[in-house]
Amino acid sequence: MGIDVSKDFLDIARSDGTPAWRRPNDAAGIEQLVRELCDLAPGCIVVESTGGIERKLLGALLDANLPLALVNPGKVRHLAKGLGILAKTDAIDAKVLPCRGCLWLI
Repeated sequence: MGIDVSKDFLDIARSDGTPAWRRPNDAAGIEQLVRELCDLAPGCIVVESTGGIERKLLGALLDANLPLALVNPGKVRHLAKGLGILAKTDAIDAKVLPCRGCLWLI
């Protein structure tokens, strides 16, 4: 799973091609997302570091004992370009994060 973090929203994508979805980046949105992720039991949740905006989400994911990886956004962008993904939106970024090739970025 990949989560792109912005000030207002969390964009979430699964590696199985399921359409991406969005939750508000606030206490209620994070709580709802953590419940959803606990039910899905992902093998790994990849989150882009975003200048500290991601800290509340990371804390909630860790408190729920969910498997987590924090990655460098610049390296993820380079990977996307290498995969031929030139457009940049939060949903696209979220879809790139769970890419198997991202594991070397951790």
